[in-house]
Amino acid sequence: MQDFERLYPDVNQRSLQRDLKAMLEKGLIVAKGATNQLEYILPI
Repeated sequence: MQDFERLYPDVNQRSLQRDLKAMLEKGLIVAKGATNQLEYILPI
């Protein structure tokens, strides 16, 4: 989340989380790793 917050400082954290969740549900990205070291990657 910190990386996304740095990339998009004008967007609040809740909106970023909501957008990431929507992309996960649509299969546009994949979550990998543990909660505190979670990475979002493009599916192959």
